Amino acid sequence: MPVLLNDTLLRPHPLGEELRAGDLLALEPFANRLVVAPTTGLDDPRAWQTWLTRHAHRDLAGPLVTAPVLNHAPHALLTSDYLADTFLPPGHRNAPVTLTHALRDVLLSATLS
Repeated sequence: MPVLLNDTLLRPHPLGEELRAGDLLALEPFANRLVVAPTTGLDDPRAWQTWLTRHAHRDLAGPLVTAPVLNHAPHALLTSDYLADTFLPPGHRNAPVTLTHALRDVLLSATLS
């Protein structure tokens, strides 16, 4: 499932060439929960791009990252409860994985591709 995160979700921590468990613990989120959020109303690729551009502004959600890169909105995505509550349509539910696991998968997939 695609992941949408903002950079203020994480503590800044330099990452070396090798990803270690300590790095993931240092990046631990600030009391955010990972949720599965619907993207109702953003099905059109143009609407999705407009949404990303608008919400990536520093005064709103801050810089956003999606993994994988999304040219259109999926039916649902993994994101923080803050982003879901603040910027996405209602109806999110708890995710089947933790934020730490999703972050690890995003970082590892980025280093493998």
